[in-house]
Amino acid sequence: MIVMAILISEDIAAVKWHSPIAFNISGYEQKAVIVLLALLLLGVKNIHLGSSMPAFLSPNVGKVLVENFGISGIDTVEDDLELFLQEA
Repeated sequence: MIVMAILISEDIAAVKWHSPIAFNISGYEQKAVIVLLALLLLGVKNIHLGSSMPAFLSPNVGKVLVENFGISGIDTVEDDLELFLQEA
């Protein structure tokens, strides 16, 4: 996933990327946290975390992620699919 994001970010630099990437992160084991941090480092925004914000985030850090990176929670599968297809 991280390699794909890096390759896509290189393509974005060359041409305007028109295809959205939907990647929901649920479960906060170490690998998921590493992927989240890598995506944030690459400048990926509007990531949907679920089913709630990680408990290890302080309220201030959560606020910064929401305001600066568009981090939000997930909903039902049907509602999420509708949202992601609208964003495309």
